[in-house]
Amino acid sequence: GQRLATNALVVLASCDSSVGNSIGGVGFRGLTSAFLIAGAGSVVGSLWPVESTATTQLMLRFHRELAQGTSIAAALRAAQLSVLAERPHPYFWSGFTVTGNRSALEPAPFVTPELAMAVAGPSL
Repeated sequence: GQRLATNALVVLASCDSSVGNSIGGVGFRGLTSAFLIAGAGSVVGSLWPVESTATTQLMLRFHRELAQGTSIAAALRAAQLSVLAERPHPYFWSGFTVTGNRSALEPAPFVTPELAMAVAGPSL
């Protein structure tokens, strides 16, 4: 019964977090659907079990890109390309996807200077 801020970003950095089950032929329901129904504009989640070290690297890089004002989709892509350069097998970088509305393609409006400083930190 709770609503999220309009076009909120939800990041589910765990195994199979964007996978749901078909219910009565209506389609797939899972965490991603629940957050979208609650008002999230974009949900980032994984399509299969993920390896923890590569996921940590991917998420740190993703959030650093977001802190620079990069769009959600572009930030995930940049983070994936960065991990790909070090760990070429798709298992390590390609499991995460963005689901949502057009807000995922626009510059991240929720970035404040304080957030940018907190997330940017030293580079990997």
